[in-house]
Amino acid sequence: MAVVVLNKEDKAISAFDFEEVLHKVGSLHRWQFWMFLAIALVFVSLAFHDLSMTFLGLFSEHWCAVPELKHLPIDIQKNLSIPLETRENELVFSRCFVYSNRDYSAASQYYNSSELGQLPESFYRNDSVMSCSDGWVYDQAESASTVVSEWDLVCDRKLLGSATGQSMHMFGVLVGCLVLGSLSDKYAFVLNYMGS
Repeated sequence: MAVVVLNKEDKAISAFDFEEVLHKVGSLHRWQFWMFLAIALVFVSLAFHDLSMTFLGLFSEHWCAVPELKHLPIDIQKNLSIPLETRENELVFSRCFVYSNRDYSAASQYYNSSELGQLPESFYRNDSVMSCSDGWVYDQAESASTVVSEWDLVCDRKLLGSATGQSMHMFGVLVGCLVLGSLSDKYAFVLNYMGS
């Protein structure tokens, strides 16, 4: 196969046989090995960054926070403040709603005096619900803090949780490619490589 280089007037300047070019460049030597290793190291680290949102965006079980009940055991908190809902044919505590007009301060005082069973019936009759207004409590038994729990990307903001982290990472890759690509063409490739 012949490669022909043309100038602006479309005249053939020279022709090279591809095999001859490869022969002149040489096969795998020290320089090619170091270039391959340098580029491979970049792509290995890039793979870790690409897969990081799988772990950083881990979804954990959560429920509405009720500040007046925060010192109570979790099961008591849920039973007093979180309504039940059906999810996947199973009756579970709601992730996004809390009972709205209950006197949680009174419930906390009843618990502190070991008289939780003495709560008036009117406490339980009020079953109107509202969205979480005081944040969420996250079950961290399975996982530590994640992007989802730090930024409260649940319920109404759940869509942000699935798109935000990966989108920010890919935007950074785009900006890095445009900026560092231009800089490496203008200045030394090695300086940009080491700087990034």
